[in-house]
Amino acid sequence: MSGDEYKKHLEGLISEFVVLQESCKDFQKKMAEIGTALLNCDYQLKNSRGEEVTITPLWIEAYYFHGENYHPKDSACHRNAKQKTEKWQLYFHRKDRESQNKDSGSRPNRNDGVDLCLPVKKKSDIEEIYFSFLIKRCEIDGDRYLQTKECIAGRSIEERLWPDFGSETTISLIEQAGAKNNKNSRIKQIVRAGLSSEIVQPWGFYRADCFEKISINMSWVKRR
Repeated sequence: MSGDEYKKHLEGLISEFVVLQESCKDFQKKMAEIGTALLNCDYQLKNSRGEEVTITPLWIEAYYFHGENYHPKDSACHRNAKQKTEKWQLYFHRKDRESQNKDSGSRPNRNDGVDLCLPVKKKSDIEEIYFSFLIKRCEIDGDRYLQTKECIAGRSIEERLWPDFGSETTISLIEQAGAKNNKNSRIKQIVRAGLSSEIVQPWGFYRADCFEKISINMSWVKRR
């Protein structure tokens, strides 16, 4: 699939997920399809200066909140404005939440992290739907990076990408060559931290071909 076709494929899965979730039907399998698709592609970032980097995701986690009247209520979802309005953009936890908290008077955020914000078609501008995937582990141009609070200094995803790939960044999705034959078998699921008891499936996804084993406090191991 081309980059545009891959985005359209994912947008179709996302729309199907929201419909199932709104009607209280089994949306868990559809979330697994979205997580699998997001692990089977690279994220190619290009900023306004023409600089490019490529993110190969290795471990991601879903965060979703759809108003107070819908279940599940994912209390761990930050509900940042970017998760609601910025489709196919990056949400930087520390920088974007600092900006939002200044306006609200809340205390500053001290946990770094980077989410890929997903597009959701809403029925109205006031409908509150927040949907993003936290990038827990990845390679950026072949070098390994982790979510800041779990890594040694200098290997943070957020520090690597901010501010060069903050605002005005174009993100293309490139299907990985190895994904065509192994797109399901190489993707495994893991329980996401802070997961609501209403959610019966893990909502964490990782590349089994990159890790010997994985846990919430996972040690970094060599690929293959």
